[in-house]
Amino acid sequence: MDEIKSYIYLDEEAVNSIYAQLRKKIIAKKTIKRIKGKAASFKIGAGLSKLFSIFSGDASANKERSYSTQTEIEYLMLPEDRVDPIIEVLAKGKRYYTELEKAIESLNKEEGSVFINVYDSFSADKSIPENAGYTAFERRIQTVSDTGVKRDKVIMAMSDSKLKYAAGSNKLHLKMALKAGENDMLLGVFGQLRKIKDGCYQIKPIAVWW
Repeated sequence: MDEIKSYIYLDEEAVNSIYAQLRKKIIAKKTIKRIKGKAASFKIGAGLSKLFSIFSGDASANKERSYSTQTEIEYLMLPEDRVDPIIEVLAKGKRYYTELEKAIESLNKEEGSVFINVYDSFSADKSIPENAGYTAFERRIQTVSDTGVKRDKVIMAMSDSKLKYAAGSNKLHLKMALKAGENDMLLGVFGQLRKIKDGCYQIKPIAVWW
């Protein structure tokens, strides 16, 4: 069963923008799955002609139908429906990490930003006023090696306007948890990480869930 995510934050513009840029790869992936599924459904004695037709002339027709069907489906898709297909494609790339330590190591070698998909503990910054319009979190990472101890800080801010159902329960539950003194929260975070300076990194969150 696929993981069900309870989103508390969703940058819908970022999700739609990334989806648009990866759309061809996402649709191609779905098409290949359908064709492989059809091939697997044939029995051994079904004959090679049927199997060949899937990967030759009929494959083109299948591809066209898949694009048409996918386009129709996309009109009905919510931004949260697009997060997992995006992650599936990005996970095959080089600049995608499921551990903050590995992502930081990469940024120390190469400039730019990387995609992260992590489930980690983040500390709320209680110094931010409640009416500031955003909630700030940080994650401190300490790495011990032969050369000594390295301390890194990862910061992240979530705009109140992009909290999922911002006027409703998720904003309320998040604020209540912070007021109750829940300083450290286990959060799933999909976003982009960039280096601000040595020892300090910033997450631009795209989707955050409990």
